[in-house]
Amino acid sequence: PRVRLELGSLYFRLESYAIAKSYLTRAIEGEDVPPEVRDRVTAFLEEIEKRAAIHRLSGSIYAGVRFQTNANAGPTGRAVRALGQDFELDEEFTQQPDYNAFALVSLKYAYDLQNQASDYIETNANFFASRQFKQTQVDLLLGEINSGYRAKLLPRRLPTRRGGPMCWPTPFASTARFFSTPMAAALISPTSSNPTCWPI
Repeated sequence: PRVRLELGSLYFRLESYAIAKSYLTRAIEGEDVPPEVRDRVTAFLEEIEKRAAIHRLSGSIYAGVRFQTNANAGPTGRAVRALGQDFELDEEFTQQPDYNAFALVSLKYAYDLQNQASDYIETNANFFASRQFKQTQVDLLLGEINSGYRAKLLPRRLPTRRGGPMCWPTPFASTARFFSTPMAAALISPTSSNPTCWPI
């Protein structure tokens, strides 16, 4: 059982899920399978079922309340100097403490193209909102959506390295509104979870 488990985990890392499933299923045949082996196989099989699905959706929500000693990023005193001149600010423009509530929502959708290279189309959406209790002039609403094609590069030599063109439409809203649509190419290395991107 342990040998088949190791072979199954090897093919799992190579993203050959059909072969991996075959070895893993055979690894838990019989009644003398150690409990730790059965547990690992079960975890692998559940993950294979998720990755074999054509449509994959995942996400997370992070929210909370925080206190800021300088919510408006103002100076500590009223006296300031700009362009060689001395000015005195109104009290409301100096450092002001405040509480705020914030939330970050992240969604990821992947459409598996069901080809031998396991290529897929990936779409990510991230939204952040921050609402001040008093200093409402610095309320923030930010959204980013990126989508692109993920394909293996040099599959024989680098089986887990992926790259592909991505498009980032980025709406931003605060006291003003801004919208941009940059293009980029991304490369995901097996030694890093963060993609390296180049603008196009």
